[in-house]
Amino acid sequence: MPLSPGVVVARVCLFNEKRHMSLPVRDITPQQVQGEGDRFRRALLLLREKLVVLAREVKERVGKALSLKFLPYKK
Repeated sequence: MPLSPGVVVARVCLFNEKRHMSLPVRDITPQQVQGEGDRFRRALLLLREKLVVLAREVKERVGKALSLKFLPYKK
């Protein structure tokens, strides 16, 4: 989730059920459930860290009011 002081031109792929019907399905065994849960929780922690950094950068560049929009996601 980059923040830019200017204009960005980039390719975007929006999720579309018809277009993305062939997404791979990954089955896991009961023994893999704990590991996948751990992997998911690590991803959430990383996301929280990135949001805190992003909020700090927004606060420095734009102001405190806008930076607070990112903090409700912090646990």
